[in-house]
Order: sequence, then structure tokens, then C-alpha cells
Amino acid sequence: MKRLLPLLLLVACKPAVAPPADDLSPNSDPADPSAAPLDPPSTNALGAVNLRDELAIQAFSFPLPAGMEDPLVALRTAAAAAFPDYTVVAAVPEDPKPKTLVVKQVPAEPFESEFLQAFGRGLTPLDTSLARNPARHVFLLVLAPGDAAVPAQLTTLQLVHSFAAAQGALVFDESTRELFNPATFRDAREPALTNKPDNVNGLIAWHGYRSGELIRLVSLGMDKVALPDLVVPAFPSGEGSAVQLLASWVAAELHRNPQLGAGGTVVLDPAAIEQPWLREALGPEIARAQRATLRLEVAEHEDGDSPNRLLAIRYDAESTEGTEVERMAAIHDRLFGASAAPVIPPEDLQAALDAATMRAIQELSALKPAWSGRRPESETLLVKAPFNTAPGHTEFMWLEVMAWEDAVLRGLLQNTAHNGTAFRSGMEVTVAQSDVIDYDLTRADGTQQGSYTTAVLQGR
Repeated sequence: MKRLLPLLLLVACKPAVAPPADDLSPNSDPADPSAAPLDPPSTNALGAVNLRDELAIQAFSFPLPAGMEDPLVALRTAAAAAFPDYTVVAAVPEDPKPKTLVVKQVPAEPFESEFLQAFGRGLTPLDTSLARNPARHVFLLVLAPGDAAVPAQLTTLQLVHSFAAAQGALVFDESTRELFNPATFRDAREPALTNKPDNVNGLIAWHGYRSGELIRLVSLGMDKVALPDLVVPAFPSGEGSAVQLLASWVAAELHRNPQLGAGGTVVLDPAAIEQPWLREALGPEIARAQRATLRLEVAEHEDGDSPNRLLAIRYDAESTEGTEVERMAAIHDRLFGASAAPVIPPEDLQAALDAATMRAIQELSALKPAWSGRRPESETLLVKAPFNTAPGHTEFMWLEVMAWEDAVLRGLLQNTAHNGTAFRSGMEVTVAQSDVIDYDLTRADGTQQGSYTTAVLQGR
């Protein structure tokens, strides 16, 4: 199974100190654009369909300590009491129907340390010890009617919490692959079900990992509300925070209204947002945000994905011009705000900028062996280089490095030029190593190195 890690461990957003074109200079030898399509044509289009299924699925297993008396009977009794009109069975039916509960014992497999570090949620040392050496596991599957998914979620939350607390058990959410103790499970899920309108993003998990040169983000757990899981198949790390917010917004919108428009479209309209968490996440920029239309299509599953239906979020509903990454960046700018205007450095900073550039060039050369050929896993490298964006205008712009061959770096621009139309965020370009004046390296642990010219410009 593909190793999945939380998005924040892998996706480095545009660095706070260095996302835009920082400065302008008339004296440079700029790089030329070299756009290349990163997305194949789609053959998995959807129509104006309702995505809500008739079956909402919740699955949990409970790692148990030794010494508990017949927890299987206790779970079966508690489940039957919580859902009196459901049928309790001991095996998953071949043809699952709503209003069915499955309660059974499963093999007591230990959780590995790497998994606990990535997907353990608020576990104490005692919890971790139990996870590594459980005596028994019991399993609960709740099959609820799709149109009653949220009430069933709340009942299941109360059932799972009370059973685990009484038995001294942990709670493994089989859909999201997260491991809780009873208290952290309740704290994580209850606000999503008791606040109005309910927040589906509090019930699911988003996992991101590098897939080739780009990053893939996929949801786990949308089957809890009888909806397909969602995936953004390929994006650069510089779009990571915007992709996460947009995908969460799409999930919330589908939960509110599962009916797709013609061609499988979904509209994100800032004026129609009902969810307080989403308004807070967008912040004051929401006042200037413009509505956007996206398209959903049937997606290919990869190792580690949920067996649930899977739909890809596509950015070509409004325009097919450019690559998918370019269209993505343009829509993100409309929804979440574009980068700030470039800064023209005052003359008295030139000496400091020259020194910062010299330091960056020396350190960048030392990084080359690790980046030649295949890029390091879970690291993000940005470089800044000059571009002739319009006659008489040169902008220093950041690009995320996808490959470094000999003395040429290939990557994706992190912002759209403020002069001219030739250079757009997400465009693939190449630059000579000799033209690079700064770099920004984000390691797997989140630490950063570089951005020396930006530090000078910001007076740090």
C-alpha cells in the first residue's frame, strides 16, 4: 500500500517570505517560457446527476486491552439499543442494504510506529502501548439510508464513544484511517455534527502525497454521507493551501447540494457560503472573491484509496486554454486572491541584495547533487530568476523546481506576471542555473532555508 502522510507534512505552500515576484530590474538576461501540457484529455465525464447514494457507510474497529468480558456481546447489545429499527448481523452482506449493523470480531493486528505518528490523534503513551499490542479487535459497520446520513452519524458517534470509554478501547476510523482514544474521537467528530450547518470536513480526512513531480490530494470518508470521495490528481506544492481549501469547499458544497450541473459541474459562489468555518478560512478576501465553476469526473483509483466512488476535481469547466495547473492557478487567484505586486528595491539596498544573491548562488550549487535526476522525496525547492514579462519590463519570479538537469532547471511558475500576458502562474518554464538569484528550500520536517533576497527586501 502506498504510504500516505498528512498533507501538511508533504505540501509546502508558497513560502511566506517569498511567493511573489519581489523586484523589477531592467538589467537581466531573462528565461523563456516553455509551456507543456500536464493533463491528458478526459474520457470520464459526468452529467447532471445527483451524487447522493442510497447507502451511507460508517466502519470502526476497536483495539481492546486484555481482561474485558465478552466485548463482542457488549457491542452488539449497545448497537441494537442505539439503532432499534436496524438489523444486526455477524458478517458483511453480499448485497448491503440500509438499516443494517454488522458486529463481529476481527484479527487483533498491531499498529506500526510510523502509522501512529502520522495518523494517531491525541494518543497518550498508554494509548500507544495498547495500539502496538492489542488483545482483541471488534468491528462495527453501520449501513444507514443515504438521506439520513447525518442523524445516523450522530447516533453512531454516541455509540462509539460510550462503548470505547466503557471498554477501555481505542477507536480506529476505518474510513479515514485515523486512530483515536474515546475523548479525542468525540472532540474531533462532535462539532461537525452538532454545529449548523454540519461540516462534512469534520468527518473525513484529506491525505496528500507526492506522485511523480506533483502532489495528489484525496479524501477518505465521504461515504459516511453517501457521497463519492474527491481527488485533485496533480498540483504543485505552491498551490497546496489553495487546493486544500478548494477541495474542502467542494466537499461542503456537495454535502449541501449533491446535484451536479450540466457536464458534471459544481459552482463555488462566495456569496452563497453558509458554513462559518469556510467564511473564516477565506477571511476578508471573501469580499473580493469571484464565483468559479469546476467540473467533476470519474477518477482512477490508486493504491491506498478508499473503495468508495472517486471523482476528480477539474479546472476546465470555464476554459480549456493552457494546462490544468495554469487553469488551477487562475481560479485560485480569483477565489483566494492573487500575489502582491512586485517590489522595486531602493538603491541603498543593492549592496545587501548582491550579497544575498551571492550567498544563495553558493548554497544552491551545494544542493545540486541531491536534485540532479530525481527530486528528493518530500522536499520542495523554489528558485527565483528574471523573466522579460513585457517590452522594457523584467520581473524576478519564483518557480517550483520539477527537475534539474545539468545547468538547466525546469519548474512551474508560482505567480502570474504583473506586466504582459506571457507568463502565468502554473506555467512550465526552464531557467539556466546561472540566471538564478535566490532559492527557497522546504524540507520534509517543514524547516526552510534560503529566500535571502526577500529577507533584505522585507528588512529582516
